[in-house]
Amino acid sequence: MYFEWSTLPKSGGWQHIVGIILMVAALIGGAFLGVKYSGDENEKRNSKILGFAGIFFIVMDIFIEVFMSIKTGYLLTYIPFQLCSMVMYVLPFIPFIKKGVVKDGFLGLVAFVSTTGAFFYFVKPTAAFNPYVIKTIHSIMWHVCMVGLGTFTMTAFDLLDFKRYRGFIAALISYVGMVLIAIAGNFILHAIDPLQETNLFYISYYNMTYSNPFTYPILSLIMKSQKPYVVYVIAFIIYFALGASACYGVGQGVKWVIAKIKAKKTA
Repeated sequence: MYFEWSTLPKSGGWQHIVGIILMVAALIGGAFLGVKYSGDENEKRNSKILGFAGIFFIVMDIFIEVFMSIKTGYLLTYIPFQLCSMVMYVLPFIPFIKKGVVKDGFLGLVAFVSTTGAFFYFVKPTAAFNPYVIKTIHSIMWHVCMVGLGTFTMTAFDLLDFKRYRGFIAALISYVGMVLIAIAGNFILHAIDPLQETNLFYISYYNMTYSNPFTYPILSLIMKSQKPYVVYVIAFIIYFALGASACYGVGQGVKWVIAKIKAKKTA
């Protein structure tokens, strides 16, 4: 019933390579559709698309939680509040938020912070190294959808316009808020059941005693452990803020190159 892999997926394995190919396709496809349907006249429709995408993510998460619970019983570790599941808490509200800096902040969270998380996932797809075929496929497809949705959001809502930089700053502030919620959640869940290795955002204070193999690329090289914890949290916030800023910067660079090419063709 659970269709286990005969050989556990690994980094650089064919499952990982297929995931990267799908991710690149989603990146290009999302950007293409975003450019095609950009503009103020399409904003309401694009917002509804993101709202329905949020419902899609929620359905996907319910499916996998039920699937895993049938095998193991429901565990607190299944609670979906990670950097990569953050989108389903944001997307459903976007159609109901009026145009402005608050909406740009929510959109920036999806476009830059979540996309950065998805990119990091494909560098080190630990969640895909699962013995169950369905869980692996679900994990890869979830992050592929995140990338496609992220690039669509960047372009469809013109978030790469320098005039909307306040939205990007608001996105970073929202991200910090999510980190603080995750930290509080880890303490609360540990108090509920100290025996379960709950690890929201993979930054739990108790992660210092966990056997969880997950580590963030680059950050794990800078900080060998989570001690002292406060310093680690600050480093984590800066780490992802820089990643999101790099994503924003690359998008600006690509936009500039395309504009130059179009200008030359017009000339």
